[in-house]
Amino acid sequence: MEAEYQAITGLHLLPRTSYLVELGKIGDRWALRVFRGKTEIGTTPLTTDLNQNEIFNAIQTNITWMPMFSPQDMFSTISRLVQEARSKTSGP
Repeated sequence: MEAEYQAITGLHLLPRTSYLVELGKIGDRWALRVFRGKTEIGTTPLTTDLNQNEIFNAIQTNITWMPMFSPQDMFSTISRLVQEARSKTSGP
């Protein structure tokens, strides 16, 4: 039986797009979930522990075309997403 996805972070809007992303876990592994509006368009398990480059690549894998795409804005959003994930999973 496959483990279910459990969201850890809230949804974060990718700047200048209608896409949202969140981080969660499938079992013990991190995963990225991508939405367009309210519709989930993909869930990608990550092979490393919250590596921002891998998260960026997972976003690009799920989204085939983004107008007004800014890598700098994207990494800013990814950084906030990772900070939220780490703060919610670290012990007191």
